[in-house]
Amino acid sequence: MQAVRAWGPRGVDRLYRLVKGGYYDGLVIYRVGPTKSAPGGLVVQFGSANDTAAIHAWERDTIPDEPVVRPHRRGSVCFARGGPNTRSVELAITTNAATALDTVRYLGVTGFPSIAEVGQGLDVLDRLESKYGNAPIESDSLSIGGGAWLDHAFPGLDRIRRARVTKEWGATRRGRGR
Repeated sequence: MQAVRAWGPRGVDRLYRLVKGGYYDGLVIYRVGPTKSAPGGLVVQFGSANDTAAIHAWERDTIPDEPVVRPHRRGSVCFARGGPNTRSVELAITTNAATALDTVRYLGVTGFPSIAEVGQGLDVLDRLESKYGNAPIESDSLSIGGGAWLDHAFPGLDRIRRARVTKEWGATRRGRGR
């Protein structure tokens, strides 16, 4: 994926810190299904850590909301949230053109700002285990039990092996700040 700071500087900065710190390494992709907030939207979601202490530490360190600058299309990446100023670690990738996510009013906030886009490998999203749909996020056990609970309750979910920053651009590149 390629993050573009001009689309959401706070979100991109958070993503950078999480990836550089190895936060997403080994995490379970626990949601492959429809969005709750925008009818017709489909997402892949991950970000709840294997270590519950890490989950709770990052959940307390939220980032402020930002406006939607770039429309959602297939492969757009945004932070999930549970109300105003609650973005922390969970990411969602849209698997269809879900432009309703740009303007939907959900839990007191308008829109889900894209911070990155999946370029190569979009076809992988279509092959992720989807038999559980939204079931894993419907339970409080996800934040309590983390990856171990997911492995037990929802066997066969896919994982992220490693997330790495592979290329960095300066403050601006042709005025777009990547």
